[in-house]
Amino acid sequence: MHWGIRNSIALGITIFLVWLLLSQVDLNSLRSLRVNINPWWLFLGGSWYGITYLWRAARFQGLLSQFSGSVGQLLSITAIHNLAVRIFPNPMGELVFLQQTRQRGIPSAVAAAAVVVSRGLDFFVVSAIFLLGSIFLLYSGIGFNALYAFVAGGILIGEIAL
Repeated sequence: MHWGIRNSIALGITIFLVWLLLSQVDLNSLRSLRVNINPWWLFLGGSWYGITYLWRAARFQGLLSQFSGSVGQLLSITAIHNLAVRIFPNPMGELVFLQQTRQRGIPSAVAAAAVVVSRGLDFFVVSAIFLLGSIFLLYSGIGFNALYAFVAGGILIGEIAL
């Protein structure tokens, strides 16, 4: 298929999906959000989101150090990968990462190993956060029922992450 036709089809699908998503949004809620939101929190949230993307790209650059170039090169791969993970089921998102790295000349086996190590590190970080949260709940006097619910939710999220 010709390159221009492929891009035209992709652009058409993208425009349709954006229209479909935006048609589900209540405009009054957006106006209310725009009026009531503190710009400082909007800036802080956007900055934090950008920093997490840079950290993910730096992590992949460390895992793929002998094959990758700059963090900027991996930033585009990371952005596409994270978008795919949120849109598609998890294995498909990981396949998008493998496809993107292969296009940039990184061997698939090395990229797959980087994804596995990355997911393992994600699991340990999420587990540590939930462990610290559990300790906080235990000593804050909220009660064991809240602690059990918190730990059960953490286990569920950890399983979904894998």
